[in-house]
Amino acid sequence: MDFSTNFFSTAAGSYVLKVMHFLLKVMYPLFVCSGIFVLLYGLYAFIKECKIRKNENVNPLAVFFDGIFCGIIFLVRKLPYLILIFCGGLIVNSIFAFINEVDQIKVNNQRIKELKAVVKNLSRADAVALIKCTDVNHKDGGSVRKTYEFTVLSTAGDELETEVFELEGNEVFVDSIIVNFEYSEIESGKVSNIAYPYRIYSEKMKPEDGFDIKCMLNNENVPVIYYFSKPDEDGVYGIDRESYLERLKELFEIINDDTKSREAGIRSFHGSAPSCELKKGESRIIKVQGTGGIRFDENSL
Repeated sequence: MDFSTNFFSTAAGSYVLKVMHFLLKVMYPLFVCSGIFVLLYGLYAFIKECKIRKNENVNPLAVFFDGIFCGIIFLVRKLPYLILIFCGGLIVNSIFAFINEVDQIKVNNQRIKELKAVVKNLSRADAVALIKCTDVNHKDGGSVRKTYEFTVLSTAGDELETEVFELEGNEVFVDSIIVNFEYSEIESGKVSNIAYPYRIYSEKMKPEDGFDIKCMLNNENVPVIYYFSKPDEDGVYGIDRESYLERLKELFEIINDDTKSREAGIRSFHGSAPSCELKKGESRIIKVQGTGGIRFDENSL
């Protein structure tokens, strides 16, 4: 990477680019207007000269270019005033640019503050789902096919969404995604990891061949467990409900985008997938651990 690339990627380089962009924006119309003025001045001089010397032979081209030359001389004489006007415009633009930059900093700081509040509200170290074996089919050759109901739970233990899976095998595995905020500017100081279940499979399957748990996510790819989080009247702490939902969506747009999450210092990876063997009618609670990851507990909310 050369010097220019390194320099223009810095804050100073970014400011220089903004100034250059402004100068181009201002100078281009200035040059265009000057050119138009010179041409009009030449045309004016030509018409004026023709009227004065209407009975004489006049070289039109010479008169026209002479008028253009006079127009250029006129602009050169007025150059100090033009420079003064230009500098005044530059100062005014710089003031407005500075005000806009300050406003952008305030908006960004508020955004970071709200995202930090969202991260604090994501610290669910409790039961997030219930998995239950509803049917067992024994096949010839000793193979077994089990049916499972996977139900997403709110913090109050209410059932939110349910999805049914059929898996061949005795054991059921539930994989999770762990999101780490330790190196992100929105790390809250208390919460560095969050986790949620996202895939289910059996010992007869490779993890990558497992089934995505679609009921865990809404249509915006945000885990539904974070929509029913906290006990106060708005449902969340440190941020109003509307801002929470808006920033929650933004946060998971970043998490689900490899480039954006890498730029934001947010890391996502697969947790260790716990497993259990359930008989027909048996169930287990899936709990998120405070340090990240999930585990199976006995069905006791």
